[in-house]
Amino acid sequence: MTISTCIAVAAGADEFLLGTAKAEITPPTGFRMAGGFSEVTGTGVNDPLYAKAMVWKQGNTQAVIVACDVCSVPRMYTDPIRRRISGDTGTPVSNIAVLATHTHGGPEYYGVLRDALHRLAAEKEGTDPRETIDFPALFMDQCVAAAGEAYRRLRPVRIETGSAALPGIAQNRRYHMKDGSVRFNPGKMNPDIVKPAGPVDEEVPILFFRDAVGNQPAASLAVFAMHVASFYNGKFGADYPGVLQARLREQWGPDFFSLFAQGTAGDVNHFNVTVPSSDPSPEAIGQALAGVILESLPDLKPAARPSLAARSVRVPVPLQEFTEEDVARAEDIIHYRITDTPDFYVSVHAWKILNTRNLAARDGANLQMEVQGFRLDQDTALVTLPHEIFVELGMAIKKQSPFARTLVISMANDLDFYVPTRKAFAEGSYEVETSSVKPGGGELLVAGAVKMLKELKTAPGGE
Repeated sequence: MTISTCIAVAAGADEFLLGTAKAEITPPTGFRMAGGFSEVTGTGVNDPLYAKAMVWKQGNTQAVIVACDVCSVPRMYTDPIRRRISGDTGTPVSNIAVLATHTHGGPEYYGVLRDALHRLAAEKEGTDPRETIDFPALFMDQCVAAAGEAYRRLRPVRIETGSAALPGIAQNRRYHMKDGSVRFNPGKMNPDIVKPAGPVDEEVPILFFRDAVGNQPAASLAVFAMHVASFYNGKFGADYPGVLQARLREQWGPDFFSLFAQGTAGDVNHFNVTVPSSDPSPEAIGQALAGVILESLPDLKPAARPSLAARSVRVPVPLQEFTEEDVARAEDIIHYRITDTPDFYVSVHAWKILNTRNLAARDGANLQMEVQGFRLDQDTALVTLPHEIFVELGMAIKKQSPFARTLVISMANDLDFYVPTRKAFAEGSYEVETSSVKPGGGELLVAGAVKMLKELKTAPGGE
Protein backbone atom coordinates (compact mmCIF):
# COMPACT_ATOMS: atom_id res chain seq x y z
CA MET A 1 0.00 0.00 0.00
CA THR A 2 1.48 3.33 -1.08
CA ILE A 3 0.74 6.25 1.23
CA SER A 4 1.93 9.83 0.80
CA THR A 5 2.33 11.77 4.05
CA CYS A 6 2.95 15.18 5.48
CA ILE A 7 3.32 16.24 9.11
CA ALA A 8 3.37 19.36 11.25
CA VAL A 9 4.26 19.49 14.94
CA ALA A 10 4.11 22.04 17.75
CA ALA A 11 6.25 22.31 20.86
CA GLY A 12 4.34 20.90 23.82
CA ALA A 13 5.36 23.71 26.17
CA ASP A 14 3.40 26.41 24.31
CA GLU A 15 -0.08 27.41 25.42
CA PHE A 16 -3.03 26.00 23.49
CA LEU A 17 -5.23 28.49 21.64
CA LEU A 18 -8.81 28.01 20.41
CA GLY A 19 -10.92 30.05 18.02
CA THR A 20 -14.54 29.39 17.01
CA ALA A 21 -17.02 31.00 14.61
CA LYS A 22 -19.96 30.08 12.39
CA ALA A 23 -21.50 31.38 9.16
CA GLU A 24 -24.99 30.61 7.86
CA ILE A 25 -25.42 28.43 4.75
CA THR A 26 -29.22 27.97 4.69
CA PRO A 27 -30.54 27.76 1.09
CA PRO A 28 -33.80 29.42 0.04
CA THR A 29 -37.13 27.63 0.24
CA GLY A 30 -37.67 25.58 -2.92
CA PHE A 31 -34.06 24.47 -3.24
CA ARG A 32 -33.60 20.71 -3.60
CA MET A 33 -33.01 18.65 -0.45
CA ALA A 34 -30.41 15.89 -0.12
CA GLY A 35 -30.57 12.39 1.27
CA GLY A 36 -32.45 10.35 -1.35
CA PHE A 37 -32.65 9.18 -4.96
CA SER A 38 -35.58 11.32 -6.11
CA GLU A 39 -36.33 15.03 -6.26
CA VAL A 40 -37.44 16.60 -2.97
CA THR A 41 -37.60 20.36 -2.42
CA GLY A 42 -37.41 22.23 0.85
CA THR A 43 -40.70 23.77 1.93
CA GLY A 44 -39.21 26.08 4.54
CA VAL A 45 -36.60 26.34 7.30
CA ASN A 46 -36.91 24.46 10.57
CA ASP A 47 -33.63 25.86 11.88
CA PRO A 48 -30.66 27.56 10.17
CA LEU A 49 -27.80 25.59 8.63
CA TYR A 50 -24.24 26.66 9.45
CA ALA A 51 -20.62 26.16 8.58
CA LYS A 52 -18.98 25.99 12.01
CA ALA A 53 -15.22 26.45 12.31
CA MET A 54 -12.91 25.46 15.14
CA VAL A 55 -9.25 26.54 14.97
CA TRP A 56 -6.50 25.13 17.17
CA LYS A 57 -3.05 26.67 17.53
CA GLN A 58 -0.03 25.78 19.64
CA GLY A 59 3.37 27.22 18.90
CA ASN A 60 3.88 27.08 15.15
CA THR A 61 1.24 24.41 14.55
CA GLN A 62 -2.32 25.18 13.50
CA ALA A 63 -5.32 23.04 12.63
CA VAL A 64 -8.78 23.92 11.36
CA ILE A 65 -11.98 21.86 11.42
CA VAL A 66 -15.06 23.17 9.61
CA ALA A 67 -18.24 21.17 10.27
CA CYS A 68 -21.06 21.95 7.85
CA ASP A 69 -24.80 21.30 8.12
CA VAL A 70 -24.99 19.53 4.75
CA CYS A 71 -25.40 15.90 3.75
CA SER A 72 -21.96 15.68 2.13
CA VAL A 73 -18.91 17.75 1.13
CA PRO A 74 -17.40 16.74 -2.25
CA ARG A 75 -13.73 17.27 -2.95
CA MET A 76 -14.53 19.58 -5.88
CA TYR A 77 -15.47 22.11 -3.19
CA THR A 78 -13.44 21.06 -0.15
CA ASP A 79 -10.15 21.32 -2.05
CA PRO A 80 -10.63 25.03 -2.92
CA ILE A 81 -12.10 25.74 0.52
CA ARG A 82 -9.03 24.30 2.19
CA ARG A 83 -6.66 26.21 -0.09
CA ARG A 84 -8.45 29.48 0.62
CA ILE A 85 -8.47 28.88 4.38
CA SER A 86 -4.77 28.08 4.19
CA GLY A 87 -4.13 31.35 2.38
CA ASP A 88 -6.13 33.33 4.95
CA THR A 89 -4.77 31.71 8.11
CA GLY A 90 -1.39 30.26 7.22
CA THR A 91 -2.59 26.77 8.17
CA PRO A 92 -1.23 23.98 5.94
CA VAL A 93 -3.92 22.48 3.71
CA SER A 94 -3.17 19.05 5.17
CA ASN A 95 -4.11 20.40 8.64
CA ILE A 96 -7.56 21.58 7.49
CA ALA A 97 -10.62 19.31 7.56
CA VAL A 98 -13.97 20.19 6.04
CA LEU A 99 -16.67 17.77 7.09
CA ALA A 100 -20.42 17.26 6.80
CA THR A 101 -22.67 16.58 9.75
CA HIS A 102 -24.64 14.53 7.18
CA THR A 103 -27.97 16.13 7.98
CA HIS A 104 -30.65 14.95 5.55
CA GLY A 105 -32.21 18.37 6.06
CA GLY A 106 -29.48 19.94 3.94
CA PRO A 107 -29.44 20.96 0.26
CA GLU A 108 -28.79 18.78 -2.81
CA TYR A 109 -26.16 20.93 -4.48
CA TYR A 110 -23.86 18.60 -6.45
CA GLY A 111 -23.49 15.07 -7.76
CA VAL A 112 -25.10 12.57 -10.12
CA LEU A 113 -28.72 13.13 -9.09
CA ARG A 114 -28.46 16.90 -8.82
CA ASP A 115 -26.78 17.16 -12.21
CA ALA A 116 -29.49 15.06 -13.87
CA LEU A 117 -32.37 16.98 -12.27
CA HIS A 118 -30.70 20.30 -13.03
CA ARG A 119 -30.24 19.36 -16.67
CA LEU A 120 -33.82 18.11 -17.04
CA ALA A 121 -35.21 21.31 -15.48
CA ALA A 122 -33.09 23.50 -17.73
CA GLU A 123 -34.12 21.55 -20.83
CA LYS A 124 -37.81 21.85 -19.92
CA GLU A 125 -37.98 25.42 -18.63
CA GLY A 126 -34.86 27.11 -19.97
CA THR A 127 -33.53 27.51 -16.44
CA ASP A 128 -33.60 25.54 -13.20
CA PRO A 129 -36.26 27.06 -10.92
CA ARG A 130 -34.96 25.06 -7.95
CA GLU A 131 -31.54 26.72 -7.97
CA THR A 132 -32.31 30.37 -7.39
CA ILE A 133 -28.86 30.95 -5.87
CA ASP A 134 -25.35 29.68 -6.55
CA PHE A 135 -25.23 27.52 -3.43
CA PRO A 136 -21.72 26.11 -4.00
CA ALA A 137 -20.33 29.66 -4.12
CA LEU A 138 -22.21 30.60 -0.94
CA PHE A 139 -21.10 27.40 0.75
CA MET A 140 -17.43 27.88 -0.07
CA ASP A 141 -17.42 31.57 0.86
CA GLN A 142 -19.09 30.93 4.22
CA CYS A 143 -16.76 28.06 5.14
CA VAL A 144 -13.79 30.33 4.46
CA ALA A 145 -15.40 33.24 6.32
CA ALA A 146 -16.12 31.11 9.40
CA ALA A 147 -12.56 29.78 9.51
CA GLY A 148 -11.09 33.26 9.10
CA GLU A 149 -13.25 34.68 11.88
CA ALA A 150 -12.38 31.75 14.17
CA TYR A 151 -8.68 32.38 13.52
CA ARG A 152 -9.10 36.03 14.51
CA ARG A 153 -10.75 34.93 17.76
CA LEU A 154 -7.93 32.69 18.99
CA ARG A 155 -7.47 32.82 22.76
CA PRO A 156 -5.86 30.56 25.41
CA VAL A 157 -7.96 27.65 26.62
CA ARG A 158 -7.70 24.57 28.81
CA ILE A 159 -8.62 21.21 27.31
CA GLU A 160 -10.57 18.46 29.05
CA THR A 161 -11.19 15.06 27.49
CA GLY A 162 -13.40 12.11 28.22
CA SER A 163 -16.24 10.01 26.93
CA ALA A 164 -19.77 9.07 27.80
CA ALA A 165 -22.10 6.31 26.70
CA LEU A 166 -25.47 6.82 25.01
CA PRO A 167 -27.18 3.41 24.91
CA GLY A 168 -30.48 2.50 23.33
CA ILE A 169 -30.66 5.08 20.52
CA ALA A 170 -28.25 3.90 17.81
CA GLN A 171 -29.35 0.77 15.92
CA ASN A 172 -27.45 -1.27 13.37
CA ARG A 173 -29.83 -1.06 10.41
CA ARG A 174 -28.69 -4.27 8.68
CA TYR A 175 -30.42 -7.49 9.75
CA HIS A 176 -30.06 -11.18 9.11
CA MET A 177 -33.38 -12.51 7.83
CA LYS A 178 -34.93 -15.97 8.04
CA ASP A 179 -34.39 -16.54 4.32
CA GLY A 180 -30.63 -16.17 4.78
CA SER A 181 -30.38 -12.68 3.31
CA VAL A 182 -29.27 -9.45 4.93
CA ARG A 183 -31.59 -6.47 4.58
CA PHE A 184 -31.30 -2.86 5.66
CA ASN A 185 -34.26 -1.24 7.46
CA PRO A 186 -36.53 -4.30 7.07
CA GLY A 187 -39.51 -2.62 8.75
CA LYS A 188 -41.09 -2.44 12.17
CA MET A 189 -41.77 -5.74 13.93
CA ASN A 190 -40.87 -7.74 10.83
CA PRO A 191 -41.35 -11.40 11.87
CA ASP A 192 -38.61 -12.52 9.48
CA ILE A 193 -35.85 -10.66 11.35
CA VAL A 194 -33.34 -12.95 13.04
CA LYS A 195 -30.78 -10.54 14.49
CA PRO A 196 -28.69 -7.44 13.65
CA ALA A 197 -25.91 -8.05 11.15
CA GLY A 198 -23.47 -5.73 12.94
CA PRO A 199 -22.75 -3.79 16.14
CA VAL A 200 -23.29 -0.21 17.26
CA ASP A 201 -20.81 2.12 18.93
CA GLU A 202 -22.47 3.77 21.92
CA GLU A 203 -19.45 5.85 22.92
CA VAL A 204 -19.70 9.66 22.82
CA PRO A 205 -16.10 10.91 23.01
CA ILE A 206 -15.85 14.55 24.09
CA LEU A 207 -13.35 17.38 23.81
CA PHE A 208 -14.24 20.24 26.15
CA PHE A 209 -12.59 23.65 26.16
CA ARG A 210 -12.57 26.25 28.96
CA ASP A 211 -11.24 29.78 28.72
CA ALA A 212 -7.83 29.94 30.40
CA VAL A 213 -8.89 33.19 32.05
CA GLY A 214 -11.93 32.56 34.25
CA ASN A 215 -12.23 28.85 33.41
CA GLN A 216 -15.63 29.39 31.76
CA PRO A 217 -16.98 26.73 29.35
CA ALA A 218 -16.20 27.88 25.83
CA ALA A 219 -16.72 25.01 23.38
CA SER A 220 -17.14 21.29 22.91
CA LEU A 221 -16.52 18.77 20.16
CA ALA A 222 -18.58 15.59 20.39
CA VAL A 223 -18.77 12.55 18.11
CA PHE A 224 -21.55 9.97 17.82
CA ALA A 225 -21.70 7.09 15.34
CA MET A 226 -25.29 7.38 14.14
CA HIS A 227 -26.80 8.75 10.92
CA VAL A 228 -27.92 12.38 11.18
CA ALA A 229 -31.18 11.44 9.48
CA SER A 230 -33.95 11.72 12.06
CA PHE A 231 -35.44 14.89 10.55
CA TYR A 232 -38.18 14.52 7.95
CA ASN A 233 -40.62 17.46 8.01
CA GLY A 234 -39.68 18.69 4.53
CA LYS A 235 -37.91 21.79 5.80
CA PHE A 236 -34.20 22.56 5.92
CA GLY A 237 -32.69 21.85 9.31
CA ALA A 238 -29.59 20.74 11.18
CA ASP A 239 -31.28 17.69 12.76
CA TYR A 240 -30.14 16.57 16.22
CA PRO A 241 -26.75 18.39 16.16
CA GLY A 242 -28.74 21.65 16.03
CA VAL A 243 -30.75 20.57 19.07
CA LEU A 244 -27.52 19.65 20.86
CA GLN A 245 -26.17 23.17 20.27
CA ALA A 246 -29.37 24.76 21.59
CA ARG A 247 -29.44 22.64 24.75
CA LEU A 248 -25.81 23.31 25.61
CA ARG A 249 -26.37 27.03 25.10
CA GLU A 250 -29.27 26.86 27.54
CA GLN A 251 -26.70 25.66 30.06
CA TRP A 252 -23.78 27.96 29.27
CA GLY A 253 -25.16 30.91 27.35
CA PRO A 254 -25.46 32.03 23.72
CA ASP A 255 -21.70 32.22 23.11
CA PHE A 256 -21.03 28.55 23.87
CA PHE A 257 -19.87 26.75 20.73
CA SER A 258 -20.90 23.15 20.04
CA LEU A 259 -19.25 21.33 17.14
CA PHE A 260 -20.73 17.92 16.31
CA ALA A 261 -19.17 15.34 14.01
CA GLN A 262 -20.79 12.13 12.80
CA GLY A 263 -18.79 9.04 13.64
CA THR A 264 -18.57 5.95 11.45
CA ALA A 265 -22.30 5.42 10.95
CA GLY A 266 -22.57 3.86 7.51
CA ASP A 267 -24.69 0.98 8.84
CA VAL A 268 -26.21 2.70 11.89
CA ASN A 269 -29.33 4.83 12.30
CA HIS A 270 -32.06 5.47 14.89
CA PHE A 271 -34.75 3.12 13.53
CA ASN A 272 -35.62 0.52 16.17
CA VAL A 273 -37.40 -2.23 14.27
CA THR A 274 -37.96 -4.34 17.41
CA VAL A 275 -40.61 -2.04 18.91
CA PRO A 276 -43.88 -0.78 17.39
CA SER A 277 -43.51 2.72 18.84
CA SER A 278 -42.17 5.67 16.87
CA ASP A 279 -38.43 6.29 16.71
CA PRO A 280 -36.70 9.07 18.67
CA SER A 281 -37.08 12.59 17.30
CA PRO A 282 -34.23 15.06 16.67
CA GLU A 283 -35.27 16.81 19.87
CA ALA A 284 -35.04 13.61 21.89
CA ILE A 285 -31.68 12.61 20.41
CA GLY A 286 -30.16 16.07 20.83
CA GLN A 287 -31.46 16.29 24.39
CA ALA A 288 -29.98 12.88 25.19
CA LEU A 289 -26.60 13.86 23.77
CA ALA A 290 -26.58 17.10 25.73
CA GLY A 291 -27.53 15.16 28.85
CA VAL A 292 -24.63 12.72 28.64
CA ILE A 293 -22.19 15.57 27.97
CA LEU A 294 -23.42 17.47 31.02
CA GLU A 295 -23.35 14.35 33.17
CA SER A 296 -19.80 13.52 32.07
CA LEU A 297 -18.28 16.90 33.01
CA PRO A 298 -17.13 15.86 36.51
CA ASP A 299 -15.30 12.90 35.01
CA LEU A 300 -13.48 14.74 32.21
CA LYS A 301 -9.70 14.80 32.60
CA PRO A 302 -7.55 17.87 31.93
CA ALA A 303 -4.95 17.62 29.21
CA ALA A 304 -2.01 18.53 31.44
CA ARG A 305 0.47 18.71 28.55
CA PRO A 306 -1.24 19.53 25.25
CA SER A 307 0.97 18.69 22.27
CA LEU A 308 -0.80 19.61 19.06
CA ALA A 309 0.32 17.75 15.97
CA ALA A 310 -1.36 16.99 12.67
CA ARG A 311 -0.82 14.39 9.99
CA SER A 312 -2.42 13.57 6.64
CA VAL A 313 -2.14 10.41 4.51
CA ARG A 314 -3.62 9.27 1.23
CA VAL A 315 -4.77 5.65 1.10
CA PRO A 316 -5.31 4.30 -2.44
CA VAL A 317 -8.40 2.08 -2.59
CA PRO A 318 -9.37 0.22 -5.80
CA LEU A 319 -12.56 1.36 -7.50
CA GLN A 320 -15.10 -0.98 -9.06
CA GLU A 321 -15.12 -1.23 -12.86
CA PHE A 322 -17.98 -0.88 -15.34
CA THR A 323 -18.33 -1.16 -19.10
CA GLU A 324 -19.34 1.63 -21.47
CA GLU A 325 -22.66 -0.18 -21.89
CA ASP A 326 -23.18 -0.12 -18.11
CA VAL A 327 -22.56 3.62 -18.06
CA ALA A 328 -24.87 4.31 -21.00
CA ARG A 329 -27.75 2.38 -19.40
CA ALA A 330 -27.13 4.14 -16.07
CA GLU A 331 -27.36 7.50 -17.83
CA ASP A 332 -30.69 6.49 -19.37
CA ILE A 333 -32.05 5.44 -15.98
CA ILE A 334 -30.93 8.56 -14.11
CA HIS A 335 -32.33 10.82 -16.85
CA TYR A 336 -35.65 8.92 -16.87
CA ARG A 337 -35.27 7.92 -20.52
CA ILE A 338 -36.42 4.36 -19.78
CA THR A 339 -39.18 5.08 -17.25
CA ASP A 340 -40.33 7.98 -15.07
CA THR A 341 -40.59 5.65 -12.07
CA PRO A 342 -37.56 3.37 -11.92
CA ASP A 343 -37.35 0.80 -9.15
CA PHE A 344 -35.44 2.03 -6.09
CA TYR A 345 -32.58 -0.42 -6.43
CA VAL A 346 -32.39 0.20 -10.18
CA SER A 347 -31.88 3.91 -9.42
CA VAL A 348 -29.35 3.11 -6.70
CA HIS A 349 -27.30 0.88 -9.00
CA ALA A 350 -27.34 3.48 -11.78
CA TRP A 351 -26.23 6.16 -9.34
CA LYS A 352 -23.35 3.95 -8.18
CA ILE A 353 -22.14 3.34 -11.73
CA LEU A 354 -22.13 7.05 -12.61
CA ASN A 355 -20.60 8.07 -9.30
CA THR A 356 -17.82 5.51 -9.78
CA ARG A 357 -17.21 6.79 -13.31
CA ASN A 358 -16.81 10.32 -11.95
CA LEU A 359 -14.42 9.19 -9.23
CA ALA A 360 -12.33 7.23 -11.73
CA ALA A 361 -12.14 10.26 -14.02
CA ARG A 362 -10.78 12.24 -11.08
CA ASP A 363 -8.46 9.73 -9.37
CA GLY A 364 -7.89 6.87 -11.80
CA ALA A 365 -8.26 3.21 -10.89
CA ASN A 366 -7.57 3.84 -7.20
CA LEU A 367 -9.63 6.27 -5.15
CA GLN A 368 -7.28 8.47 -3.13
CA MET A 369 -8.90 8.44 0.31
CA GLU A 370 -7.48 11.10 2.62
CA VAL A 371 -7.13 10.27 6.32
CA GLN A 372 -6.19 13.02 8.74
CA GLY A 373 -4.98 12.77 12.31
CA PHE A 374 -4.89 15.48 14.97
CA ARG A 375 -3.08 14.89 18.27
CA LEU A 376 -4.26 16.92 21.26
CA ASP A 377 -2.01 15.27 23.84
CA GLN A 378 -0.28 11.97 24.42
CA ASP A 379 -3.58 10.28 25.22
CA THR A 380 -5.99 11.91 22.76
CA ALA A 381 -6.21 11.94 18.97
CA LEU A 382 -8.85 12.68 16.37
CA VAL A 383 -9.13 10.92 12.99
CA THR A 384 -11.11 12.12 9.97
CA LEU A 385 -12.21 9.76 7.20
CA PRO A 386 -14.00 10.46 3.90
CA HIS A 387 -17.33 8.92 2.88
CA GLU A 388 -19.86 6.88 4.91
CA ILE A 389 -17.79 4.34 6.80
CA PHE A 390 -19.25 1.23 8.43
CA VAL A 391 -19.21 1.34 12.23
CA GLU A 392 -17.10 -1.83 12.49
CA LEU A 393 -14.26 -0.08 10.65
CA GLY A 394 -14.29 2.91 13.01
CA MET A 395 -14.35 0.61 16.02
CA ALA A 396 -11.37 -1.30 14.59
CA ILE A 397 -9.40 1.97 14.32
CA LYS A 398 -10.18 2.85 17.91
CA LYS A 399 -9.26 -0.63 19.14
CA GLN A 400 -5.88 -0.59 17.36
CA SER A 401 -5.04 3.05 18.06
CA PRO A 402 -2.04 3.71 20.31
CA PHE A 403 -3.96 6.58 21.93
CA ALA A 404 -6.09 5.98 25.00
CA ARG A 405 -8.89 8.00 23.39
CA THR A 406 -9.42 8.26 19.64
CA LEU A 407 -12.28 10.24 18.11
CA VAL A 408 -13.10 8.81 14.67
CA ILE A 409 -15.05 11.10 12.32
CA SER A 410 -16.50 10.30 8.90
CA MET A 411 -17.81 12.44 6.03
CA ALA A 412 -14.65 14.58 5.81
CA ASN A 413 -13.23 16.25 2.69
CA ASP A 414 -15.15 14.16 0.14
CA LEU A 415 -18.62 13.03 -0.94
CA ASP A 416 -20.90 10.40 0.56
CA PHE A 417 -21.12 6.78 -0.52
CA TYR A 418 -20.83 3.72 1.67
CA VAL A 419 -17.59 1.94 2.52
CA PRO A 420 -18.69 -1.45 3.93
CA THR A 421 -16.64 -4.16 5.55
CA ARG A 422 -15.49 -7.14 3.51
CA LYS A 423 -18.08 -9.20 5.44
CA ALA A 424 -20.88 -6.80 4.46
CA PHE A 425 -19.84 -6.93 0.80
CA ALA A 426 -20.43 -10.69 0.90
CA GLU A 427 -23.85 -10.17 2.53
CA GLY A 428 -25.08 -7.51 0.08
CA SER A 429 -28.05 -5.10 0.45
CA TYR A 430 -28.43 -1.34 0.00
CA GLU A 431 -25.14 0.00 1.33
CA VAL A 432 -23.17 -2.48 -0.74
CA GLU A 433 -25.23 -1.57 -3.80
CA THR A 434 -24.17 2.10 -3.51
CA SER A 435 -20.49 1.51 -2.84
CA SER A 436 -17.94 2.50 -5.49
CA VAL A 437 -14.96 0.68 -3.96
CA LYS A 438 -14.01 -2.95 -4.21
CA PRO A 439 -14.33 -5.35 -1.24
CA GLY A 440 -11.45 -4.85 1.19
CA GLY A 441 -11.30 -1.09 0.65
CA GLY A 442 -12.55 -0.39 4.15
CA GLU A 443 -9.90 -2.62 5.68
CA LEU A 444 -7.21 -0.78 3.68
CA LEU A 445 -8.55 2.45 5.16
CA VAL A 446 -8.29 1.05 8.69
CA ALA A 447 -4.70 -0.09 8.11
CA GLY A 448 -3.72 3.33 6.76
CA ALA A 449 -5.38 5.15 9.67
CA VAL A 450 -3.74 2.95 12.31
CA LYS A 451 -0.30 3.34 10.72
CA MET A 452 -0.77 7.11 10.68
CA LEU A 453 -1.85 7.15 14.34
CA LYS A 454 1.22 5.18 15.40
CA GLU A 455 3.46 7.68 13.63
CA LEU A 456 1.51 10.59 15.14
CA LYS A 457 1.91 9.08 18.62
CA THR A 458 5.70 9.26 18.42
CA ALA A 459 5.96 12.57 16.58
CA PRO A 460 8.03 15.26 18.35
CA GLY A 461 6.24 17.12 21.10
CA GLY A 462 4.18 14.14 22.24
CA GLU A 463 6.45 12.73 24.91
